[in-house]
Amino acid sequence: MADRPIDYDRGVVIRLIPKLNMEVFMYVSEPGVYLSAHGKELPRSIAEEAGFDVIRLEAQRLHRERMAKASQMIAAELKIGDDAGIRTVVEAKDGFKIVSIGRGRHELEDEDGNILTPGAALTLDLARYVLRGFVNEAAPAPAAVVPPSNRGRGRVAVGDVAGEVAAA
Repeated sequence: MADRPIDYDRGVVIRLIPKLNMEVFMYVSEPGVYLSAHGKELPRSIAEEAGFDVIRLEAQRLHRERMAKASQMIAAELKIGDDAGIRTVVEAKDGFKIVSIGRGRHELEDEDGNILTPGAALTLDLARYVLRGFVNEAAPAPAAVVPPSNRGRGRVAVGDVAGEVAAA
Protein backbone atom coordinates (compact mmCIF):
# COMPACT_ATOMS: atom_id res chain seq x y z
CA MET A 1 0.00 0.00 0.00
CA ALA A 2 1.24 3.49 -0.77
CA ASP A 3 2.46 5.87 1.89
CA ARG A 4 -0.26 8.03 3.37
CA PRO A 5 0.01 10.43 6.27
CA ILE A 6 -2.15 9.76 9.32
CA ASP A 7 -5.43 11.68 9.29
CA TYR A 8 -6.25 12.24 12.96
CA ASP A 9 -9.71 13.63 12.14
CA ARG A 10 -10.93 10.30 10.73
CA GLY A 11 -11.07 8.48 14.03
CA VAL A 12 -7.88 6.61 14.70
CA VAL A 13 -6.79 4.14 17.40
CA ILE A 14 -3.19 4.65 18.52
CA ARG A 15 -1.24 2.01 20.46
CA LEU A 16 2.32 2.33 21.71
CA ILE A 17 4.99 -0.35 21.77
CA PRO A 18 7.13 0.92 24.68
CA LYS A 19 10.21 -1.25 24.11
CA LEU A 20 10.41 -0.07 20.46
CA ASN A 21 9.15 3.46 21.25
CA MET A 22 6.83 3.05 18.26
CA GLU A 23 3.22 4.06 17.67
CA VAL A 24 0.86 1.82 15.69
CA PHE A 25 -2.23 3.39 14.13
CA MET A 26 -5.51 1.92 12.92
CA TYR A 27 -8.44 3.83 11.48
CA VAL A 28 -11.76 2.88 13.06
CA SER A 29 -13.28 2.71 9.56
CA GLU A 30 -10.57 0.25 8.43
CA PRO A 31 -10.25 -2.46 11.08
CA GLY A 32 -7.34 -4.84 10.59
CA VAL A 33 -5.19 -2.33 8.65
CA TYR A 34 -2.29 -1.14 10.81
CA LEU A 35 -0.12 1.85 9.95
CA SER A 36 3.13 3.41 11.15
CA ALA A 37 3.41 7.10 12.05
CA HIS A 38 4.51 7.70 8.45
CA GLY A 39 1.43 5.98 7.00
CA LYS A 40 3.11 2.75 5.91
CA GLU A 41 1.18 -0.45 6.39
CA LEU A 42 2.59 -2.66 9.15
CA PRO A 43 2.58 -6.45 9.51
CA ARG A 44 0.17 -8.25 11.81
CA SER A 45 2.93 -9.24 14.24
CA ILE A 46 3.71 -5.61 15.12
CA ALA A 47 -0.01 -4.90 15.64
CA GLU A 48 -0.19 -7.88 18.02
CA GLU A 49 2.79 -6.56 19.94
CA ALA A 50 1.07 -3.15 20.20
CA GLY A 51 -1.92 -4.84 21.85
CA PHE A 52 -4.47 -4.89 19.01
CA ASP A 53 -6.89 -7.83 18.98
CA VAL A 54 -5.78 -8.81 15.48
CA ILE A 55 -8.00 -11.90 15.19
CA ARG A 56 -11.19 -9.94 15.95
CA LEU A 57 -10.15 -6.97 13.82
CA GLU A 58 -9.21 -9.22 10.89
CA ALA A 59 -12.65 -10.83 11.10
CA GLN A 60 -14.29 -7.37 11.10
CA ARG A 61 -12.27 -6.34 8.06
CA LEU A 62 -13.20 -9.52 6.16
CA HIS A 63 -16.84 -9.08 7.16
CA ARG A 64 -16.94 -5.51 5.81
CA GLU A 65 -15.23 -6.52 2.56
CA ARG A 66 -17.54 -9.49 1.98
CA MET A 67 -20.69 -7.52 2.86
CA ALA A 68 -19.71 -4.76 0.41
CA LYS A 69 -19.04 -7.31 -2.33
CA ALA A 70 -22.32 -9.15 -1.66
CA SER A 71 -24.25 -5.88 -1.67
CA GLN A 72 -22.74 -4.95 -5.04
CA MET A 73 -23.57 -8.36 -6.50
CA ILE A 74 -27.17 -8.22 -5.29
CA ALA A 75 -27.63 -4.67 -6.59
CA ALA A 76 -26.23 -5.70 -9.98
CA GLU A 77 -28.45 -8.79 -10.11
CA LEU A 78 -31.59 -6.86 -9.25
CA LYS A 79 -30.53 -3.80 -11.25
CA ILE A 80 -31.19 -1.50 -8.32
CA GLY A 81 -27.89 0.36 -8.29
CA ASP A 82 -27.87 4.06 -7.59
CA ASP A 83 -27.79 5.58 -11.05
CA ALA A 84 -27.68 9.13 -9.72
CA GLY A 85 -24.73 10.95 -11.17
CA ILE A 86 -24.62 8.80 -14.31
CA ARG A 87 -25.40 11.12 -17.23
CA THR A 88 -26.45 9.62 -20.55
CA VAL A 89 -27.77 11.35 -23.65
CA VAL A 90 -31.29 10.13 -24.41
CA GLU A 91 -32.14 12.27 -27.43
CA ALA A 92 -30.48 15.05 -29.44
CA LYS A 93 -31.78 17.56 -32.01
CA ASP A 94 -30.19 20.64 -33.58
CA GLY A 95 -27.41 20.77 -30.98
CA PHE A 96 -29.75 20.39 -27.99
CA LYS A 97 -29.67 17.21 -25.89
CA ILE A 98 -31.94 15.52 -23.38
CA VAL A 99 -29.64 14.04 -20.74
CA SER A 100 -30.78 11.43 -18.25
CA ILE A 101 -29.44 12.24 -14.78
CA GLY A 102 -30.77 9.05 -13.21
CA ARG A 103 -33.89 7.91 -11.42
CA GLY A 104 -36.18 8.96 -14.27
CA ARG A 105 -35.01 12.60 -14.22
CA HIS A 106 -33.75 14.56 -17.21
CA GLU A 107 -32.12 17.87 -18.06
CA LEU A 108 -31.76 19.81 -21.30
CA GLU A 109 -28.29 20.85 -22.53
CA ASP A 110 -27.09 22.98 -25.42
CA GLU A 111 -24.17 22.06 -27.69
CA ASP A 112 -21.68 23.65 -25.27
CA GLY A 113 -22.86 21.49 -22.38
CA ASN A 114 -24.70 24.31 -20.62
CA ILE A 115 -27.73 23.09 -18.66
CA LEU A 116 -30.80 24.90 -19.96
CA THR A 117 -33.10 23.63 -17.20
CA PRO A 118 -31.05 24.22 -14.03
CA GLY A 119 -32.71 23.04 -10.85
CA ALA A 120 -35.53 21.35 -12.76
CA ALA A 121 -35.57 17.57 -12.92
CA LEU A 122 -37.89 16.85 -15.84
CA THR A 123 -39.70 13.67 -16.80
CA LEU A 124 -38.76 12.34 -20.24
CA ASP A 125 -42.08 13.50 -21.75
CA LEU A 126 -41.68 17.00 -20.35
CA ALA A 127 -38.03 17.14 -21.48
CA ARG A 128 -39.10 16.16 -25.01
CA TYR A 129 -41.76 18.87 -24.97
CA VAL A 130 -39.22 21.51 -23.89
CA LEU A 131 -36.75 20.25 -26.52
CA ARG A 132 -39.37 20.67 -29.24
CA GLY A 133 -39.84 24.25 -28.07
CA PHE A 134 -36.13 24.94 -28.47
CA VAL A 135 -36.02 23.49 -31.99
CA ASN A 136 -39.32 25.19 -33.00
CA GLU A 137 -41.35 22.05 -33.55
CA ALA A 138 -45.07 22.07 -32.82
CA ALA A 139 -46.03 19.49 -30.25
CA PRO A 140 -48.97 18.77 -27.97
CA ALA A 141 -48.43 19.82 -24.38
CA PRO A 142 -47.75 17.02 -21.92
CA ALA A 143 -50.40 16.23 -19.34
CA ALA A 144 -50.36 18.74 -16.51
CA VAL A 145 -48.98 17.53 -13.23
CA VAL A 146 -50.35 18.71 -9.91
CA PRO A 147 -47.43 19.54 -7.61
CA PRO A 148 -47.34 17.35 -4.50
CA SER A 149 -47.59 20.44 -2.28
CA ASN A 150 -51.09 21.18 -3.64
CA ARG A 151 -52.55 17.74 -3.11
CA GLY A 152 -55.30 17.51 -0.54
CA ARG A 153 -55.91 21.26 -0.38
CA GLY A 154 -59.29 21.43 -2.07
CA ARG A 155 -59.77 22.42 -5.70
CA VAL A 156 -56.60 22.89 -7.71
CA ALA A 157 -56.37 24.56 -11.11
CA VAL A 158 -54.76 22.30 -13.68
CA GLY A 159 -53.86 23.50 -17.16
CA ASP A 160 -51.46 23.26 -20.01
CA VAL A 161 -48.71 25.58 -21.10
CA ALA A 162 -51.04 27.54 -23.42
CA GLY A 163 -52.88 28.87 -20.38
CA GLU A 164 -56.12 26.89 -20.58
CA VAL A 165 -57.22 26.16 -17.06
CA ALA A 166 -59.85 23.75 -15.80
CA ALA A 167 -60.93 22.96 -12.27
CA ALA A 168 -59.63 19.65 -11.03
